[in-house]
Amino acid sequence: IMGNSPQIEKLREDILDLAQADAHVLITGETGTGKSLIARGIHACGSRQGKPFNSLNCTALSESELEERLFGPASSAANRPVMASSTSCTLCLEDVHSLSENLQSQLLAALEKMDEDGDDNTVRILSISGVTTEETQKAIRPDLYYRLASMEVAAPTLRERGEDVLILFSRFLQLFSEDYGCEVPELTAQDAANLLQASWPGNIRQLQNLAERAVLQARRGESGIASLLTDEGLRDSND
Repeated sequence: IMGNSPQIEKLREDILDLAQADAHVLITGETGTGKSLIARGIHACGSRQGKPFNSLNCTALSESELEERLFGPASSAANRPVMASSTSCTLCLEDVHSLSENLQSQLLAALEKMDEDGDDNTVRILSISGVTTEETQKAIRPDLYYRLASMEVAAPTLRERGEDVLILFSRFLQLFSEDYGCEVPELTAQDAANLLQASWPGNIRQLQNLAERAVLQARRGESGIASLLTDEGLRDSND
């Protein structure tokens, strides 16, 4: 997780604290802010780091697919449902706010059974939501919500992170230049100022896409990050 802003320094501290707690965590934030990376960081820094990390997208998978992955039936020991795991695994539920009422009920029942059994080999759930905490709370039944949100962390937006924008953009330019086998495009002072002034509604993902376009443009002998920002709607063409 790159950056030197106070927001990112605090996020790193939060990740370490959450990793040691081993409680279920709700991760919120706008699109493209790196919520999945936060989840993987919590898993990697905790006692479960050597155990499986299972990531399921509640929007991308159909209800029947999600139900089978979570609860079974299991066709073999190698294909055991996540909620029947006996290996202290971590379950990352992306877009948890879109979980159906039926699956919410089954998930709550599974968590209650784990509590009753008192088994140390339980599943830790890291839930990711791309809507606000309030909207997430409305979408999930209260008795399940308060279990999944035992602890919470919010991913900061890119526009809150100041000069982290330049650190990230420079790194993306370097990586894409290596991928495409070309020189790293020069970032002028005006380019840097334009990047810092942009609003970044798509956050880090949008910044990454822009860096790739800048590399491809430079590879063709063209230049001008300002024009790319204008194309993205991040800068007025009259500026």
